[in-house]
This record gives sequence, structure tokens and C-alpha cells, in this order.
Amino acid sequence: MNVLIVEDEIYAAQGLEKMLRTIEPGLNVLRVIGSVEETIEYLLENPTIDLIFMDIQLSDGISFEIFSETKVEYPVIFTTSYDEYAIKAFQVNSVDYLLKPIEKAALQKSIDKYKKLFATPTQNKQIEQMLAQISFVKKEYKSRLLVKTAKGMLTLPIEEVAYIYIDSQMVFVKTTSNQRFALEKTLDELEKQLDPSKFFRLNRQFIVSVKAINAIHNYFNNTLKIELKPPIDREIIVSRYTVKSFKDWLDS
Repeated sequence: MNVLIVEDEIYAAQGLEKMLRTIEPGLNVLRVIGSVEETIEYLLENPTIDLIFMDIQLSDGISFEIFSETKVEYPVIFTTSYDEYAIKAFQVNSVDYLLKPIEKAALQKSIDKYKKLFATPTQNKQIEQMLAQISFVKKEYKSRLLVKTAKGMLTLPIEEVAYIYIDSQMVFVKTTSNQRFALEKTLDELEKQLDPSKFFRLNRQFIVSVKAINAIHNYFNNTLKIELKPPIDREIIVSRYTVKSFKDWLDS
């Protein structure tokens, strides 16, 4: 079993590795990584990983940022000293959620759960067949948005949406005719509900329609700077980890 440990506390990482080896003597720890940025860079190399143990609070941010910047195709067991992130953890590739200090019995149960879900060829085949069947089901995406106005609520056809963004911790939609309305949904919710062939999540603040892209400029450190229409008085940057998927989306 090839395991990646994402943990910024060296003693916690060493303790976890030691405990894992007593449970799984043949286990191979590929690397111990302590930051969001380094983890993203490592995952972009497409390593052969069976399971990731991931601390939620890392030296340079929250590990959920990793899932926003790159596609994580490996099962994850989250570890943390706080249980406030439990619900968020299970919205991604989570097998289980362990509270620190990790007890051996709890770790054993998590490993057993991982094996039951992923490690046997028969179950892997069943999962592949299930995913193949799901891929033939056409997903229905939003055709309109419910927005707030000074006079109440109204429905906005999705064709009129230029982009959706966060401003002062509120979510707004900007229309192609340069109108602005408030929304009651989060960007995470909307990202799942909008047609990915028409909308793209540029970063944590913006989801844009393809027709709202006015210009694309090369920027520092292999990032991109985006100009939108209607224009907005804000610098919009696509990180270097998202550039490839953004270009693929534009070229699809």
C-alpha cells in the first residue's frame, strides 16, 4: 500500500507513520508533506498513491484548498485536532475522519474501512461499473437562478449570467447587461449546479461564463490575469495549478 502523509507537525507525522507500520507492515510511505502548495505540486506529478492521510490545518492554509486547485483522485483519511471540519471533509474523497491524538483502534477501523471500499479487486470492479453506468445519466443543470432585488425576488435565466462572485462575504451575480443581484447560494453549491461546459471556477472568488471572458493575459509565476465583460474593478488571477484545466475548458 502506497501512502502519502500530509502533515505539518513532524512528531505527529512520525507517530502516524509508526502506528501505520504496526497495522500494515508492508506499507510504503511515499512522502511526508507539510504544506498546501507542496502537496498540490506533488499531486500534479501523478504519483501512484493508494491512500492519503491529510491533516486539515497545514502550515500555509487549510487542506481543502488542495481540492480547489487540483483534481485529487485518491481516497483520503482526514486527521485534525478539531471536529469543526467534519462535514466539509466528507464532501471530498474522504474515507474517514480521525481526531487527534489518533488512537490505534480508530486508525485500524479507518484502514479496514478503506480496504472494504477500495482495496479489493472485486469491489474496485463494482465501483468502476457503477461509475460507468452513472456516466450515461444526463445530469440536469440550472436553467435559472433565484436572485434578490430591492423589491423582492425574481428568476434570472442562466443565459443572462456573465459571472458570479464573492464581494464582502456575499455572493452576487453580474448579468450580461451589467446588472448586479445578490444570491443566497454559495459558490461551492453553484459550481456543482451550473453546466461545466458553460461555466468555470476561476478561483475561490469567481465563477465565469465563457461569454464573459474578454481578454486573457500571461501574468507572474505562470498564472493568468483575466479581464471580464462587463468589467469589474478587481484583479482576477487564475493560479498556475488551474491554468491547464482553464485552457482545456476554453478549447473544449
